[in-house]
Amino acid sequence: MFDRKQKINRLDYAFGVGKIRAKEAKLLTKKDLLVILDSGLEESLKVIIEKSDYPEGLLEIKDSSDLELILDSHLEGIVSLIKGLLKEKELIESLLSLDNLKKFLEIAEKLKLSFLVSYLHTFSDLLNIKLFFRFKNLKKEEGEFSKNLFEAGYIKKESYLNSYLEPWEVFLENFSHTKYISLIRDSFEYLTKENSFLKLEAEINNFLIERIRSAKYICFGPEPLLAYYLAKKNEIDLIRLLILAKLNDLPKEKVLVRLNDTYI
Repeated sequence: MFDRKQKINRLDYAFGVGKIRAKEAKLLTKKDLLVILDSGLEESLKVIIEKSDYPEGLLEIKDSSDLELILDSHLEGIVSLIKGLLKEKELIESLLSLDNLKKFLEIAEKLKLSFLVSYLHTFSDLLNIKLFFRFKNLKKEEGEFSKNLFEAGYIKKESYLNSYLEPWEVFLENFSHTKYISLIRDSFEYLTKENSFLKLEAEINNFLIERIRSAKYICFGPEPLLAYYLAKKNEIDLIRLLILAKLNDLPKEKVLVRLNDTYI
């Protein structure tokens, strides 16, 4: 049970943050990912192992099932690490189930974690924008769209509903005052041209990565631990994208569109 009077002793995180800072040095950069994109499968796997902390068993993968087993196991190790370093266990449990954004936001607000509060508001907004694109493009009923919206964002539910039955141009105009307008316009242009959500996915992840980078400037506290978990999860998703593309001979141009930024 979460104690509403609970307060964080930030100095308790001195060891944990130090450990995470050391592990951040092994995160892949955008440059590393571009090298992987331009390399063959075997060379790509070698780059991943040499530059980061993935197991050498990655070199032995034969198909997507092998890849998923290794990546899932690697993420489980990260989760165990973060759980062991966090003093507030409610945080990691909530982080692993982001579907309950309201509960997670309540915990972050009570602990006065402004970084996490801001991230969760933004995360909720971006989920709603993604829902808007997908539901509107599929011409789903307004009621079905409405019941799937998240209510933990900065942007009120009504803003989406007021645009849903209108032409796309109305949505762009109604959201022109928000910090998401560049993301929305670029994603809409790509959707119109390519009939694909690849750009939308990449832009959303870029936006979130930019937000979690602010945790680098927090010396003590749970924020750097949570940011590392999110950064590592993003990295694993990008590795999955790159290696699956090679296993399935997908064109590099399509992969490049989906390749978002990294934490480092």
